[in-house]
Amino acid sequence: MWLLTSFWRTLVAATVLLGLLYIPSDIKGLPNALRAPLGFLVTHKETLILLYALALTLWIAWRDARPHLKPRIATVLGRQPRSEVIGKLDDYLAEGVALRNIVMSGEPIDLGTENAQFRDWDAAVTQLLRRLSLRERSYFRTLDRFEGQHSARQTPDPGRSHLEMMWNEKLRRLREIIARVQE
Repeated sequence: MWLLTSFWRTLVAATVLLGLLYIPSDIKGLPNALRAPLGFLVTHKETLILLYALALTLWIAWRDARPHLKPRIATVLGRQPRSEVIGKLDDYLAEGVALRNIVMSGEPIDLGTENAQFRDWDAAVTQLLRRLSLRERSYFRTLDRFEGQHSARQTPDPGRSHLEMMWNEKLRRLREIIARVQE
């Protein structure tokens, strides 16, 4: 995907440069509609090409430096760096797997307590996903009216089975989010 977007950006930049090369060398060669707005800014084609080259150079430099500067900008603004958020998501994933394993075990459980733990864990992960993006948070949260696949091992308690499916789906989605964000 990165290669495709880079290709289109390069194509647009080259097209604009070619368009600038075909502008008449003096403002007097421009149509009357363009003389008034550009008259005080640019009088020669070379100046316009130089300004474009400067803007393109600054944009390319920002695109190259942004991944290295973004963590520093985040700490200056008081936010957590992305790597710390990913680390916390990994911790929540491990905690979620442990809590799901309790539900999947054959041991008797208090369904109310386990549901409360699930809701608390879900709220904490959703709050942490606020620091990443709306897309990731929405993908994680949208389990309204979720009816998952029943496992081969049918539990006699439908509430427990539903909670197990909810855990499995939330953990699967969290793994996908972590993988996407780490790219």
